[in-house]
This record gives sequence, C-alpha cells and structure tokens, in this order.
Amino acid sequence: MSNKKSFINNDKFRVVGTSNQVDGSSHNSQDFLNSAIEELCSVYNKEIMKGNNNDSIIYSIEQHFTNKQQNPEE
Repeated sequence: MSNKKSFINNDKFRVVGTSNQVDGSSHNSQDFLNSAIEELCSVYNKEIMKGNNNDSIIYSIEQHFTNKQQNPEE
C-alpha cells in the first residue's frame, strides 16, 4: 500500500509542478488554477486510498466542488 501511496503523491506533485510552469497572464488566475488542481488531487488521492472506483471518485470530486461553490471560503 505504501508504494501505491508514494506513486499517487508523486503524480500529485508532478501535476502541481507542471501547473506552476504555466505562464498565466493574471497571477490571481494562476493561484486559482493551482488551488483547484491541488484540491482535485487531494480528493482523488483520498478516494483512491479508500479503494473507490472511477465513478465513485468522479462523484466525490463533483460533490467537493459543488459544496465549495455553495459555501465559498471568505
């Protein structure tokens, strides 16, 4: 299981690292994109560790962003 977790975490950092290389015209837009990617990876990793299938993972990601949209952080 630790190899699986390590692999998942490495993928997360690879995706986030790649997003940091994107030259955005607006710093705020880039921050938003980076934050969304980190959240997406976090939810994905949690669901994978639970052993959930793709449909369940997609549903959980959708629920996460729906809840966030309904209850934005201030």
